[in-house]
Amino acid sequence: MIDADNYLRTDFPEELFYYIPWVTASEHRRQIHVGNMTYNDGEKVQIGLQDDVMHSIASKVAVIANNNYKVLIYNGLVGVIISSSVTMNWIDKLEWNHADQLYDAERIVWKVKEDGREITGYLKRAHSFFVA
Repeated sequence: MIDADNYLRTDFPEELFYYIPWVTASEHRRQIHVGNMTYNDGEKVQIGLQDDVMHSIASKVAVIANNNYKVLIYNGLVGVIISSSVTMNWIDKLEWNHADQLYDAERIVWKVKEDGREITGYLKRAHSFFVA
C-alpha cells in the first residue's frame, strides 16, 4: 500500500499509529471530551466525501476569507493525491479581497530548528489567509 501523504515512504511507519492507544484510553477520552463515541480511523468519512472531491469549493473559501475569518490551507510537499503545485495554482486563481497581497507575499522558510539546514515547509500569509 502506498502512503498517499508521502510518496517517499513505501511502508507506514509504526509511529503513525502510536496515538491510537492514547486516544482510546479512558482517562484521555475524558480529557478530549469524546464521551462514549467509538474511535474510528476515518474511512467512513473518506468514503462519504468521495463524491465531493471533484467539486470546487473556491467560491465558499472566498466568502470565508472575505468575511475576515482565518483560513489555513495546508498541503504536504510530498503528497500523492494533490500536489503542492496544484494547490498553489488553485490559490493563485482564488478570487478574494486580498488575493494580490497573498500572491506577492514573501514565502517564509519553515525549518525544523531555527538555525538548522533542514527545511520543514513554507508559509505565506496575507491578511487572515495562511498557506503552509
